[in-house]
Amino acid sequence: MNLSDLIPNKYIREARIYPFLIAALPIGLAIFIWFPDELAKWKPIAGSAGVWIVAAMLISQFVRDAGAKKQKRLFEVWGGTPTTKLLRHENARNPIMLERTHKKLEQLLSSDSELFKLPTKEEEKNDPVFADQKYELCVSYLRNNTRDTDKFNLLFIENCSYGFRRNLWGLKIWGIVILILSILMVFYKLLTSLSYSEFTSVSEVIVTLFLFILLSFWIFLINKQWVKEAAYRYAQALIDSCDYLPANKSDR
Repeated sequence: MNLSDLIPNKYIREARIYPFLIAALPIGLAIFIWFPDELAKWKPIAGSAGVWIVAAMLISQFVRDAGAKKQKRLFEVWGGTPTTKLLRHENARNPIMLERTHKKLEQLLSSDSELFKLPTKEEEKNDPVFADQKYELCVSYLRNNTRDTDKFNLLFIENCSYGFRRNLWGLKIWGIVILILSILMVFYKLLTSLSYSEFTSVSEVIVTLFLFILLSFWIFLINKQWVKEAAYRYAQALIDSCDYLPANKSDR
């Protein structure tokens, strides 16, 4: 039985479970180095589907909360959510394309009794808070109408990618602490082996080097910019999805 059988939801696997497994991997390797024979006794428990399902439920909630807390601070630093920023006139790289997107969104959110209008550049400048509220309404509409992961597969992939990066970054402190403890455990085992013999286990050397490489990734690669790149790819994919939504309810 593989992980996809235990956790069918792809988003939960990729955005929540995988970050936890990456963060927990070093301590698992350290335990293996210290107690290779003892691990066999835990196989019956580790192979239990029930244990994995319960663990996955708890882990997914913890990882989600860790990422969400960091996300809130990120949006404050960025000056708003990526989707809202991409809909603002002040951030427009291509005003013509933005105008086209605004017109499509106005069509999508207009009803038979009410015409929905997005703010002009001047209106946005005069009342940016009200303008952002309208953009947030558009984003909410797009999210609620693009939940079909088969029809909007590219959007779903970008969402999983962003969720993975955000949550992994949310676990950064925990990941580094676990890594340092694991390195100390394995390094001590390595020194202990050398004190008794000129030769040591190849696995101990390989694991030690691997953990140092992994530590460098946590420190230098997993950062705000890494998360931001995925966030804007997802935001752009969400906004682009409006082209695939019918403008009139009668067309649905």
